[in-house]
Amino acid sequence: MPTYSNTVPPIAIAAGDSYAVINNENPQPALPYKSAQVALATGLRVTAQRISAEVTFAAAPGAFSFQLQTADSDVDASYSPEGSAVTALTGTNVARIELNNVVAKFVRLYFSSLTNNVAVTAKISC
Repeated sequence: MPTYSNTVPPIAIAAGDSYAVINNENPQPALPYKSAQVALATGLRVTAQRISAEVTFAAAPGAFSFQLQTADSDVDASYSPEGSAVTALTGTNVARIELNNVVAKFVRLYFSSLTNNVAVTAKISC
């Protein structure tokens, strides 16, 4: 899975869908790291969505920090952080974030730090 790029349209996900935005990659050498993005499909009368991200580390990640970033335009500079940064595991080498009432057209993960050089797999769901 490539890092963030807007040269081709992103995959769209709707309620109940998930998409792998990082697939067994090591973002540590490329920090800060921006994952591939997804477009959030909306239907009639949909004003806000529930978005979650699950990040699985291949081994102990050490200290880390990531956030979901959203934008209305798929331009790198338009993405802004949503919610607080995730800095703790919720399971064995797994971290998760869930946000309610997200009103945006695009979403991606942003890693600002990752101490250990480990592979990462991450998916965004709505």
